[in-house]
Amino acid sequence: MAGKDLDRANDLMNFFKDPEIKTIIATRGGQSSQRLLPLLDYDLIKRNPKQLIGFSDTTALQLGLFKISGLITYTGYTLTVNLSPLVKKTLMSCLLNNNYQIFRGVTVYPGVSKGSLLGGNLTLLTNLMGTPYFPEFNESILLLEDVGIEPDRA
Repeated sequence: MAGKDLDRANDLMNFFKDPEIKTIIATRGGQSSQRLLPLLDYDLIKRNPKQLIGFSDTTALQLGLFKISGLITYTGYTLTVNLSPLVKKTLMSCLLNNNYQIFRGVTVYPGVSKGSLLGGNLTLLTNLMGTPYFPEFNESILLLEDVGIEPDRA
């Protein structure tokens, strides 16, 4: 999201206005995306929901959109990543069929959990605290990622 904040916000709103666009995928991180949050038309976003996929720096944008408009977003790859065939297949299945399989990963504590998956980049999540864009995490599974943070320190 290069450029001035107002230009970036207007570009994003144009994506939401366009009925031909079904999915918005970040081409790279959304550095300073939290500055766009007060510039967005959340009523327009509610009337024209899109699938939004981003990672890391887009966390503030994703969580702000969820909190204010209820838009469900996806934490995933940006378009600058060379996606493996399995990742491409899984992504397309999720986007087109709303059908996906969760693969086993490394956990801090073993067990089974159910709830909405919320979170993203730890630094950006903490930057949203105390703002109107910080979501409620009740009955949610918290997803955290950041550079150089061990799981037991998050």
